[in-house]
Amino acid sequence: MTAEAASRAAPVCRRSTEMLRQLSRLVLLAFAAGAVCGAAGAEVRNPNGVAVIIGNKDYRSPDVPPVAYAHRDAEAFKRYVIEVLGFDPDNVFELRDADRGEIFKAFGRRGGTMSDLWAGLARLPEGGDVVVYYSGHGVPGREGGKGYLLPVNVPPRAAQEDGYPLDLLYEKLGALDKARSVQVFLDACFSGGSHAGFLVQGASPVAMSAAMPMEAADKVTVLTAAQGSQLASWDEEAEHGLFTHHLLDALYGKGDRDRDGRVTADEARAYLDSHMSAAAWLAYAREQKAVLLKTAGAEVVLASAVDGAFPARPVLGPVSVAEREETKREDDEAFAEAERQGGEERLRAERKREEKALGLGLSERKAVQRGLSSLGLGVGPADGVFGHRTRAALRAWQESKGLEVTGYLTREESEALIALGRDVERRLKAEAERKAREAKRKRADDEAFARAKGEGTVAALDGYLSLCGEWCGHAEEAKRLRAEAEEHERFLPGKKFRDCPECPELVVAPSGSYMMGSTSGNSDAEPVHRVTIERPFAVGVYEVTFAEWDACESDGGCGGYRPSDRGWGRGKRPVINVSWEDAQRYVRWLSRKTGEEYRLLSESEWEYVARAGTGTGTRYWWGDDVGWNRANCAGCGGRWDGRQTAPVGSFSANAFGLHDVHGNVREWVEDCWNRSYHGAPGDGRAWTTGNCSRRVLRGGSWSYLPWYLRSAFRGTSSSGYRVVYAGFRVARTLTP
Repeated sequence: MTAEAASRAAPVCRRSTEMLRQLSRLVLLAFAAGAVCGAAGAEVRNPNGVAVIIGNKDYRSPDVPPVAYAHRDAEAFKRYVIEVLGFDPDNVFELRDADRGEIFKAFGRRGGTMSDLWAGLARLPEGGDVVVYYSGHGVPGREGGKGYLLPVNVPPRAAQEDGYPLDLLYEKLGALDKARSVQVFLDACFSGGSHAGFLVQGASPVAMSAAMPMEAADKVTVLTAAQGSQLASWDEEAEHGLFTHHLLDALYGKGDRDRDGRVTADEARAYLDSHMSAAAWLAYAREQKAVLLKTAGAEVVLASAVDGAFPARPVLGPVSVAEREETKREDDEAFAEAERQGGEERLRAERKREEKALGLGLSERKAVQRGLSSLGLGVGPADGVFGHRTRAALRAWQESKGLEVTGYLTREESEALIALGRDVERRLKAEAERKAREAKRKRADDEAFARAKGEGTVAALDGYLSLCGEWCGHAEEAKRLRAEAEEHERFLPGKKFRDCPECPELVVAPSGSYMMGSTSGNSDAEPVHRVTIERPFAVGVYEVTFAEWDACESDGGCGGYRPSDRGWGRGKRPVINVSWEDAQRYVRWLSRKTGEEYRLLSESEWEYVARAGTGTGTRYWWGDDVGWNRANCAGCGGRWDGRQTAPVGSFSANAFGLHDVHGNVREWVEDCWNRSYHGAPGDGRAWTTGNCSRRVLRGGSWSYLPWYLRSAFRGTSSSGYRVVYAGFRVARTLTP
């Protein structure tokens, strides 16, 4: 049988309020006898589930407005408990318009152990799951930040003495030894107000989380309709409380965000945040956000699919004709009473009847309220409910206009206020649309910035800044992050850069470790030892060129020395006829010009970047065979072999992006000369002890045989010696 068919077949328990009060005294017997009627035809999948459902609509105090849809809310939730949770209808107990005695009897008194709920669980052979639902007024106390469920026979101002405290409710539920789990759903607010009007003034704010005793926290899960300072609104079209309407949607499967066939408490709250809260803002321009109380980090499953699917949520019929007729009868009785009393009461009743005959719809009543509010007359939220605040505002307006002061509308008065309210509505709508556009743009901006920030690259942050234009809400932070990313990316391994137009192009060499030296060749390259380069550093992509040296000489930075090019050409050819001391003058000039730390490479750095990750297994970065046209030397197969230097970059770069580490010109490095590697640093530093009148040269040259181009081959010369086959390459320390 489908849920809809079951709905049609289910007998509905309809009792008058007075009958319910009388029968509630027999609740304990009803638990034992299973005498409460429920939906028929639903499969009983959880015979040990027990539910208490309370719908408090009609309050006895004349100044307490009714909770219009509390009975429908309770009926709908009862259907959910039976159809989705699979509770036995005989274990689902519904109270309508429950008074103080009935609520205390259902849940228990302070200091006592007995309650109808306790007795209902006690009769079950195994532990049971408990569901408690309440739709009605909630109120705060005068002090202490406590909240209370309001029985129908208790005035709001007496809630602290006669209402049912939330902390007591949770304490009693937590103490149910046979309860495996307890779920509580409260469609009520505890702010002192209500959707239909104000209830109590001067109350202390309710801290919703503070109501949960520690001993109940590991068993009781609570979802409430609103935070302590907010109102719980209605959905006029669905004829349900907003909380109940959207909560049931969630529990009937719409809240199953991960599609695992379960709706958890966190998923239900997330659904309420995105649907109920939005509906409250759109309909009433006020905030309403559900509160979830549960054990921190625990996953609480509220509802599960049945045979792989959630049943369709049944749609209750509209408010019945009988209920509408009963309302009309009550109005007629009130009018008849006014007729008997005569005078002012009769006039008020006549005006009330005239206003009712106008047939003002919800949107028109809201327009009246907005019109009054625009004149500075407080009506509370424009919710279409003409409570005592709206009536007081109407009387004040009528008095200001010199009209008959009754607090009820004539046709002319309604038309004037509706027109005024419609104008306010148009302005509010325009403002709401503007805010919605801004919110949409802000969401898009936030999402775009989050993506760019997550990538953290210059390109991503540039993309964000270029796309969002004047709507960049995170422009300053994006610019700051871009500067950090640019600095970071500038020093990523393989990144090339220049510090000035005249400066050599540099590439970032990564940190790393390798075995330095060789056992095949001269003993000055032994012993083979491990060197670890702990930090990336920058190194010249090419050997320093004549153009770069001449820029230094023109700037007065190289001692006025202009080395000869032997007639081979200057420009992009590597500078020659320079000594180690000349190279030092050049790097000092670069350091002064840029403010950065330029220097020569250490010998271990040079071999590290020359090998470019090939280790000690090969003679050259490309292998053991010198090959053909891979470098410039005497026997390398190039056009300049043994005759002269080649323009820098004439041959391929190695894996680190360096050209001409083998051949072209020998390169000065920082280290003093030592005849072996005994005692050599293992951390990439230059070795500045030994014979420092002589310095190390590496890499071979255009006039050398291939054997002398090997990565491990070492050479030396006097630090002041200038020769046609020697040049240098620069390094730069990267500061974090």
